[in-house]
Amino acid sequence: MLNKDAMRELRNERKMSRAELAQKLDRHPLTIRRWETGRMQPNSHTVVVIAEILGCGVEDLVAVTE
Repeated sequence: MLNKDAMRELRNERKMSRAELAQKLDRHPLTIRRWETGRMQPNSHTVVVIAEILGCGVEDLVAVTE
């Protein structure tokens, strides 16, 4: 499951807007907003692509549940 707070923080640290990330992912900016607010979850392939774009590991974006 995507850690919405981590995704938002990493995107902001890279000074990337939701619109910029959406364009790189070929998605609508509203989709990015929904991921960052927890209303929707991207599929696992998309999480890998987000990690590549943000220059981080998948583990940095995924919430660990026990």
